[in-house]
Amino acid sequence: MAISAVIFDLWDTLVPLPKTLRERGSRALAAALGAPSEAFATTWSATRIERETGELEPVAARICRDLGLTLSDEAVRDALQTRISIQREAFAAMRPDALATLRMLREMGVRVGLISNCTDESPRVVRESRLAPLLDAAVFSCTEKLMKPDLRLYQRAAQLLDVPPDECLYVGDGSDDELPGAQAAGMTAVLFDPGDTPVQEWGGLRVSALSQLPSLLERRMAPLRGLTIASTSTNPEDSVAAPCNEAGRPETHLG
Repeated sequence: MAISAVIFDLWDTLVPLPKTLRERGSRALAAALGAPSEAFATTWSATRIERETGELEPVAARICRDLGLTLSDEAVRDALQTRISIQREAFAAMRPDALATLRMLREMGVRVGLISNCTDESPRVVRESRLAPLLDAAVFSCTEKLMKPDLRLYQRAAQLLDVPPDECLYVGDGSDDELPGAQAAGMTAVLFDPGDTPVQEWGGLRVSALSQLPSLLERRMAPLRGLTIASTSTNPEDSVAAPCNEAGRPETHLG
């Protein structure tokens, strides 16, 4: 089956979000709220699903109340701006081959999408980033009120891209069982394994650099497993197993 669209995960795939940056963001938010750092981090972590499938501000306000803090809605809203600053900092250190890879895929006629488990400031940061003009569709858990690996997120992305799921390649670092989710939705799943993300068990396709993806698609008649081909990466050690390509371009949907 030809591949007509490539759908990417955001955090730790297109944009690294290292533990040190996440922890600094947590401390900065706790300080902005006047909350004890460790107690805040523990309570914040326990609300991940709620935070990433709805609005962030009410969850943050409730956490403050649970910690005995009395803050106005405006004060909570202002404190949450620290998260936007942290995410912008992460975007400033985007994968060095991300933009070039997305441009190349579009030049090949391949549609480009995004699916992210994220809180509700992330869509804004994506829209103002250099990624935005290179995306044909973006699906966010906070707006869809669903998280990967829910099949409906993948189906929604395919719908926005106007491409059947079995013509979609999904690329991610493997967190949140996103790769089995993509497979269950009928997509071809590829593990992105750059060496700086947690090790994932995966028996399917994998790449170590985003720049390997165009070569993977160019060999559309090659079997999906067991074939090693040259990478477009400048690293001679980079290689990749292969599927395919094709197609038009729909209206951009960035949520």
